[in-house]
Amino acid sequence: MNSVKEIVEWAVTGLSDWEADLVRRLLENGTLTEDSTKQVIDNVIASFGINEGGEQKKCTAPFFKSETVDDLPSSDPIKLCSVHAVENVNAIYNGSTLPFSHSGITLIYGENGSGKSGYTRLLKNACFAKHVEPEILSNVYKNQKGPQGAKISFLKNGERLVWDWSPGKTLTDLSVINVYDSDSGKILLEKNNQVTYKPKGVEIFDEVATITEEIKRIVSGKLKVAKLPEISEIEHSPLLHGWLKAISDKTTPQSIRTKLSWADENQIELDGLVVAIQENENGTSTKKLEKITTLIETRIPRVILKLKSCLAVLSSQKVREISELESAVATSKQAYDLAIAKLEIAEPLDGVHTEAWKLLFNAAKEFSESHAYVGKDFPNIDDGALCVLCMQPLEHEAEERLSRFESYIIDKSKTIYEKKLENLQAVKKAIKDLVVPDQESYEPLCNDLIEILGNDHKVRSIFKIIKSRKDYFELPDDQNHTYPSDLVDADFLAQTLMKLLEQKKQDLLQTITPEIHKNNVTRRTELQLNHNLNKSQDLIIEYQQSLVFNKKVSDALNAIRSTKQKFSTKAKAIISQLVTPDFIENFKAELEFMGVSLDVKISPVVRDSDTSHSFSIATKRPGKILSEGEQKVISLSAFLAEIKTFRNDAPIILDDPVSSLDHIYREKIAERLAKEALTRQVITFTHDLSLIMEIEGKCDDIALSLGKGPARSTFTIRRNGTDSGICYSKAPWRGMSTAQRAQHLDEDVHTIKVLYDSDVDNYNQRAALLYCLLREAWESLIEQDLFCQIVTRGRNSVQTLRLDQLSIEPTDANIITQQMTKASNWMFGHDKSRALTENRPAPAEVLEDIAKLRAFSKEVIARRKPAEKEFGDQFKPPMCEVG
Repeated sequence: MNSVKEIVEWAVTGLSDWEADLVRRLLENGTLTEDSTKQVIDNVIASFGINEGGEQKKCTAPFFKSETVDDLPSSDPIKLCSVHAVENVNAIYNGSTLPFSHSGITLIYGENGSGKSGYTRLLKNACFAKHVEPEILSNVYKNQKGPQGAKISFLKNGERLVWDWSPGKTLTDLSVINVYDSDSGKILLEKNNQVTYKPKGVEIFDEVATITEEIKRIVSGKLKVAKLPEISEIEHSPLLHGWLKAISDKTTPQSIRTKLSWADENQIELDGLVVAIQENENGTSTKKLEKITTLIETRIPRVILKLKSCLAVLSSQKVREISELESAVATSKQAYDLAIAKLEIAEPLDGVHTEAWKLLFNAAKEFSESHAYVGKDFPNIDDGALCVLCMQPLEHEAEERLSRFESYIIDKSKTIYEKKLENLQAVKKAIKDLVVPDQESYEPLCNDLIEILGNDHKVRSIFKIIKSRKDYFELPDDQNHTYPSDLVDADFLAQTLMKLLEQKKQDLLQTITPEIHKNNVTRRTELQLNHNLNKSQDLIIEYQQSLVFNKKVSDALNAIRSTKQKFSTKAKAIISQLVTPDFIENFKAELEFMGVSLDVKISPVVRDSDTSHSFSIATKRPGKILSEGEQKVISLSAFLAEIKTFRNDAPIILDDPVSSLDHIYREKIAERLAKEALTRQVITFTHDLSLIMEIEGKCDDIALSLGKGPARSTFTIRRNGTDSGICYSKAPWRGMSTAQRAQHLDEDVHTIKVLYDSDVDNYNQRAALLYCLLREAWESLIEQDLFCQIVTRGRNSVQTLRLDQLSIEPTDANIITQQMTKASNWMFGHDKSRALTENRPAPAEVLEDIAKLRAFSKEVIARRKPAEKEFGDQFKPPMCEVG
């Protein structure tokens, strides 16, 4: 299984475009730059439609490069060279330097309080450890002040680099170095053991939690303050109040506009209700009702009657009517004049054709037809007929005159003319006599109609029209004016006004009832709220749009949380497939090597993208069941199993790995560390000399079995008063070779020789101690040189393969006995020792005794040369650079 390929396929097929783009960026760069982080955030914002700032999506899916090699180291492993220029770290002496062998195993010996823990705390903080001290103290004995720091020298791909460390500061290059101590061991067993190794590509999941938190922070900041506008008295309408509160992101702006629409008729209704309620409450309605009743019963009928009388005289066609009458008069006058012209004969008496004459003639006619000549048409001019006026016989001339008078009287043109003239004069007289109401007389009525009905229905205009019509006939003819011919229907106006007033009356009758008034108040409140809501429509829609936007933001935040979970699940799946099985197998192998038969269960645990392994024995944490020694060996086995799972050769650092362990486990761990030093840099801090000797012996065993052992270096750190961490580039006394011990004794002699002449008592004490060490050196010579370390104190094994190297001369026992006897005499604490008051040998003699030790060691080693040739250079550990 190729983890990178697995991640790419998962991203392309199972993730959204912005998530896949995030995977690509992390695979390509391991982390995100500031610009890349901003683009990822922009991608999320644009994906969920909350890009009010114009954020653009730029997503590219990852792709798998076939040349990608999974789980193989991409470069030479990091090598620690030294820790130097230490400042204010525990009791470590300021300026101290601690070197390391660049390969193989570095053994650093120090007694309790010598500074081992100070160096370990520093390295745990700078590298990687399951447990890191929350605070690194300065030297509490000196009350030192100033910044804490150190320089860490290391090799990266053959290049020497120096990093300035300070507490809390990290360097990615050093994070591959794992540090183990007792606290880290407890973490391994008592808590979930977080997997520090991730297959290639899986390390991107470690970045996701931080990235998603940053995305969440930015996206959360886009949430809008969604607040409904305050609508006065909205609580008085439960329905509207409930509707307003129920507005959500699913509500549409159109539905809000429809709900809050406000038409002219709504405003009219509201205005009417406001007036009706107010009038009802202040008594105006009652007064208005009385006024309406008066209008219906008296005022309107009276005004309509007046209007009709006026219209009867001044109709819309009055001009045409008079024109027609005048035309008829003129025509009849012409006919009449023509008739007169035919009868224009001089009569004996004046006054013929006058009205008096007409009366006389008509009276004569009536007398003739009614009394004198009944049944005869007047005038009767038959033979013998008499004149009805003079009672004399009619002469021919008289007959003609009467006939002529009769023709005049019965001529219709005269009658028509007179009638037409009479009609015209009557019409003009009616117009002249017509009294049109002035404005002051009809203005109150119009005002009342406006007050009650909203307008006067053109009553004012109608009377103005009538007044204009009358003025038309009264103004001089030379003025240019027109006759208003607007059609006016008095009956229709009467019907309209009566109908409206009756309706208004009924409305008022209803409004003045308590129930109707209450309903009106309710309806007015509802309409007023609707009006207020309508005026706040834009704010309500803005609120709804904020809810829609916030829903998108919420969807984005949920998706981001889902992203975090998806990445965590995928990390668990890949690690469970690639890491956990290897770890379990390696752990079982480590336990088997250590000789541990406990049934320790391992379960993977994933939180976010961090995968851990949980240990249990019979469902319990090992710390509740195992002894301290058992806990140590199991935690160390887990540590070694995990670094084997890493599939790299990064250095490891161990602090007192065998504390609380018996000699059997000590030997196992010594062998295991010696083998590990074949492939990686191993740095071990210890106060246990037997571990150092055991490791050196195991290194020799490896050299014998494999032909070459690991490089090894031993250093000692000591305490000097309140200062510690002072490093010596040599092994502790018990770990030194004979030549190293001889050199050490030589140095001590040169240190004390000045006391020989100035302070002999002090010299005797120092020299006695020196002879103690010289005796130990002869004893060690027997183990190391004469017996070829076949049997060594502090080591459990017997090196039988070295028996062929033994070469002992008969004189050896005599030389050794002689030199050890002398050392026993001059040391203190031996039963043969001289009193300290007796002067010890002079410095020159002491140096001669040390020289004899060195010479005998060289002679014995020289004897082994022929035998060592069979083993070649197996006993010579590889040389490597240090520090």
